[in-house]
Amino acid sequence: MANKLIRLADTLDSMGLHKEANCVDNILKMIVAGGPCSNKQGWTCVDGYPSISVAVGPGDIIILGDSQVGGELGRNLKGTRYLSNSSTVDEWVSHTAPGGGFSDKLISASRIYIILGGNGGELTDDQRAAGASRGSVVPASASALIRNIRSAAPNAKVSWITPAPPAAGSNDYNDRKDDRELSNQNIIDGLIEYSDVNVINSHEIIREKYHGESWPCNGCHDGIHLRGEPAKHISDAAKNSP
Repeated sequence: MANKLIRLADTLDSMGLHKEANCVDNILKMIVAGGPCSNKQGWTCVDGYPSISVAVGPGDIIILGDSQVGGELGRNLKGTRYLSNSSTVDEWVSHTAPGGGFSDKLISASRIYIILGGNGGELTDDQRAAGASRGSVVPASASALIRNIRSAAPNAKVSWITPAPPAAGSNDYNDRKDDRELSNQNIIDGLIEYSDVNVINSHEIIREKYHGESWPCNGCHDGIHLRGEPAKHISDAAKNSP
């Protein structure tokens, strides 16, 4: 059902019916991670964590993060997916705190993919004065999340997929370009001390593949959730990382 809704939304958008496409996309979000968590379409609420849904997959690979985990980017990475819709890095720092129940779910993982950063963080005074809609991830938050994950799963291979820029021509482009670019860089800066963590720099991949600062908005409707070729480029880079 979810795949049919994705195709319907893309078809409506390609026909210029953007308002209708956004309505379908909102329905899809409610199905995939209706909330705060979901017991539908293969997802199950995680006991003790009412904002997190899990879709159990094969093997001992874990994918965790925000709504991108429930979309095409997350589905391209085969494993057990933990999704918290609209979540921030700081929220996952809390979820994975040592001694908490969630950190136990990471112990046996051979590889952990993190898809986080697109929902930013607290607004700084400068961002608020500039009229920004949201803040950016700070380096200390990225570092804290890896510290928690390393505490639970010291031998797991860890890859962090940073937030991609909004799609060119989308309604989100002007509003979200700056905060996502800053979050992308701050995550990279926060992980400098963790040389064993693979950083999948989505901004760098998009620049290389599309020779610019964003990906083409061919039938997209929100400009944020990766689909099709851009999602494949980024997920392939993650799967091919050491």
